[in-house]
Amino acid sequence: MQHISPDPLDDDVLEAMREMGVFLDITPSDAKELFQLAHRHAVKRICASISVESLMTRTVITLTPEHSAAEAAAILAEANISGAPVIKNGGDAVLGVLSVKDFLVRLGLPRNAQAMALVARMLAGHSCALTELDTLTVGDMMTSPALNITPEAPAAEAARVMTAHAVNRLPVVDGGHLVGILSRTDLANAFGSLLEER
Repeated sequence: MQHISPDPLDDDVLEAMREMGVFLDITPSDAKELFQLAHRHAVKRICASISVESLMTRTVITLTPEHSAAEAAAILAEANISGAPVIKNGGDAVLGVLSVKDFLVRLGLPRNAQAMALVARMLAGHSCALTELDTLTVGDMMTSPALNITPEAPAAEAARVMTAHAVNRLPVVDGGHLVGILSRTDLANAFGSLLEER
């Protein structure tokens, strides 16, 4: 993986100076402001220069529309992931995405419910929705069409899409074919506190 340093380059400093309209006779407060602006430009440049392809996971756990809800839950649990792309059996075109949110809706909970809401519901004796899950397939439950992103897109764009649509992963699609997956965890591991400073 590429090393990321937030230290400003000369171009970042010059861009910050242009933004401030100051080139000479900089006071200490101007210098501090200049550094902060240069740092923001450096972070922006770094975020724009890192591609989805350099961060994505290439080996993707996938589901097919024919998997039963129980099979899908077992696959996700075994892989320790909360969702996966759904592809046509024997193909690599993304048909949708199945996530824990899709299960929550079928259990009568809002898509943004936390795990404890499910525990509370079950302890209160509201588990009849599980019978319905026995008859459902991934094709019945998946969210479709799936949001996706291309390998050459900036990672910052992927982060914006995930935030705007409240999703935790994006299938990476090239020419209509699934080539990887990018998760919030991938972004957090790559950028760490750098994105928080933005």
